[in-house]
Amino acid sequence: VACDVVLLTTMIGGKTTGSIQSPWLVVSSWWFILYAMSTGLLLFFHYWHAHDRIYPLILTIFHFFLTLSIVSFVYPLGFGYDPFLHRATEEHIVHFGAAFPKTPFYIGQYSLIHLIVAATHLPLKLVDIWLVPVIASVLIPLAAYTGLRFGAKVSNRLAHIGSLLILLYPAQTFIVTTPHNLANVFLLTTIFLSLLSLSNKNLVFPALMIALASAATHPLSGLLALLFILIINNKNKFVSALFFFGMAISTTVLFGIYFFLQGKALPDLYNIIANKNSFLQLFATPYYVNLDKVSWPFELIYTYQWAIVLCIVVVALLGAWKKRAQVFWYLMAPVALLLNTFLTSTLVVVPELSSFEQIQYA
Repeated sequence: VACDVVLLTTMIGGKTTGSIQSPWLVVSSWWFILYAMSTGLLLFFHYWHAHDRIYPLILTIFHFFLTLSIVSFVYPLGFGYDPFLHRATEEHIVHFGAAFPKTPFYIGQYSLIHLIVAATHLPLKLVDIWLVPVIASVLIPLAAYTGLRFGAKVSNRLAHIGSLLILLYPAQTFIVTTPHNLANVFLLTTIFLSLLSLSNKNLVFPALMIALASAATHPLSGLLALLFILIINNKNKFVSALFFFGMAISTTVLFGIYFFLQGKALPDLYNIIANKNSFLQLFATPYYVNLDKVSWPFELIYTYQWAIVLCIVVVALLGAWKKRAQVFWYLMAPVALLLNTFLTSTLVVVPELSSFEQIQYA
């Protein structure tokens, strides 16, 4: 707690209205050392206090909040252009009751912001900036612990450690409020809560509700959430396979519907051949990283990021082996997502977007 308070205080003191390349530039190297110590201490605490349920979870939520709030503290004006666009729409809805033309997109975020502002009378900008970091900090560790402990039936110790280790995943999607980011929070929450249905099929209801929230917030993540719930709760393997195929092409189909409604040309299969390198670029080292010109510690760090991926895959496979009778579709879902990513990065071409912006969809 002391470590996290010091880290949080340092972040709050580093806020800037200037243009800087990274929010992490406002803290010194000791910040990362202390963060590593804090995370290590928290892991040990979860290990030794395996009998406790509530207190370790509160500490994990606080640590998540510390990790995901860097942008909100450092950039008081806001971060990225998407949040500004959506905030302008939300302000319009608060003042005029609706934004025209009305669409089914984003209503999950807009209505939630509107309700919170109406109920609390807090400034809309404050609610908008903090919505995703706060919801992600609470929902994801809670859902992970609940799903692992009571769905996958792992020990209390492993459930706490597992919920904390979600921080190994890239957190970029949870640091600012946009409909897609909020839908991603709901999507990940859906996946963890769906574990409850492994022990009791009647417990699928909470995951289904969160999946519907994801669908109401952004179709790209929301459709994946709904298809995932349908796949793992279907007894007919053929029907589940059809839903799996739907998950693999969902983003491409949604773009196809959008193009059709806008009177644009539908995706051409030739695009896959022409844009095959776009898929490979997703896994390439960023252009600003040149390992030929850095010292070995930095080279080791950039190698470590791939080691994280390997560790996650290995641990996932080991865990799945112990629960192999129940988790087949959990293992297949990443395959569907990878196929979805491939088709979105190669087949779908949005003429008015730059290649950099377009690849973000994938």
